[in-house]
Amino acid sequence: MLILYTIYAGLTLGSAAIVYVTLRKRGQILALIAAFAVGIACGLFFPIPIHGGFTIVLEELIANYRNNQRLKQDQDKEVGESRFLETLRVRFIASLPYIEKKQVSENWMLIETETGTEGWLDVKSGLIWSKPLPWNRSSRPTLEEAKSFCRNFEPSGYWALPTAGERFLFWQNGGETVSPSGSLGTLSALVDTRLQMEMPQIDLGNGRGFYIRCVARSERAPPRGYTKDDIPIDEWNQYQIEKIAGH
Repeated sequence: MLILYTIYAGLTLGSAAIVYVTLRKRGQILALIAAFAVGIACGLFFPIPIHGGFTIVLEELIANYRNNQRLKQDQDKEVGESRFLETLRVRFIASLPYIEKKQVSENWMLIETETGTEGWLDVKSGLIWSKPLPWNRSSRPTLEEAKSFCRNFEPSGYWALPTAGERFLFWQNGGETVSPSGSLGTLSALVDTRLQMEMPQIDLGNGRGFYIRCVARSERAPPRGYTKDDIPIDEWNQYQIEKIAGH
């Protein structure tokens, strides 16, 4: 590297000397100014021992370009994730109108819809849950079939297939104590905001058969509902461990 610096310094001085000699006939002051300018210009492109030896100017330009690209990518990612989350609003046409029937525990209220459907309001999250609804087919439902099933549950349009984050809240807030689902398997939608897609999350259970529990929202819940991104990571991991353990 020292040899490279020596060669470059020699070239810089040589270039300045050539400019000085060439312009000296037009005036010594002009020749000195021009030679000094050449020296300064060459100095800006002096090799530095970082990132493979780029020059000072090129290193700065490349660093700025990379920073701008990273900033743009982060901004595009945030905009994409925000737009994707906004699409979840269409899961519910509105908050579900209901009548309170009975307080069944500290966190849960038995409710009834205008069509006579009973459900349970989770006071903490503002979500309303149906009873476990049997899936009367021999094959396991696909994600789209399960979403359609809940969308058509009466009153239609107000119910949706729960996300994995909403299933977590049902579990965390003691939903199984007021509406046990037994040992049957079920399905929810795992929303990945980073990949901007939904995937089926299947809980097989310990018995034969499958059920679907649908979710609606009261005015207390966010318009888009909840995703696993709304859950602290340590609580989410504990939930996964306890599911595997069968708790």
